[in-house]
Amino acid sequence: MTATAAATSQVQALPETPESATTGTTDRGPRLVSLAGGLMLGGAGLGVLFTNPIPGETGAAVTAALAAQAGLLQALSILAVFGAAALLVAAARLAARLDGVTARVASGAGVAVALLGAMYVSSFGAGSMVGTLLLTSPGPGLGEATLVSINVLELTRYAPSLAVTAAAVVGRRHLSRPLVVSAAVLAVLIAVPFTSWAAAIVVPLWLGLAGATISARA
Repeated sequence: MTATAAATSQVQALPETPESATTGTTDRGPRLVSLAGGLMLGGAGLGVLFTNPIPGETGAAVTAALAAQAGLLQALSILAVFGAAALLVAAARLAARLDGVTARVASGAGVAVALLGAMYVSSFGAGSMVGTLLLTSPGPGLGEATLVSINVLELTRYAPSLAVTAAAVVGRRHLSRPLVVSAAVLAVLIAVPFTSWAAAIVVPLWLGLAGATISARA
């Protein structure tokens, strides 16, 4: 009995294994990538909003505005693309916390939020690039085509934004209360036509914060 007790105490006194000791360290990288993705893509969306690159009411005015802010819009597009790539990690981390269909919805919708968000911002940069680098004398059709592209992507990204926030609400027992409450608020705002556009800009930020704050499941 004494020998057994001694052996047990020796096992309990063994130093922490490298795998367990580095769990927090290995989880830190994906957390930071998720946060960076949300900040970059969300920041790019806010940048496009505040620079107001579509001030005119005619195709010619929009074309001129795109050309005037070409450098900034193209920089925001690059930022959005890199942010979307990083945000895929956040989508995977959120899905890993959930179960079953909810996890699959969160994964697919999170990826769609990242990709459509990057495409939305990049539409501004693409229009400016065509007007300044590819065409010598761009006409009003460029501005009109850019507006169509922007609005198609704007409306389309509401669906995955609603789906990923709704998935977080449905799987709330696996997530923290602040994350669930914020997801519920965003889901309601997306469902209301007059606030959908604002919520769609914030959802990438929310997804990045979700990926950064949730812990890996054992």
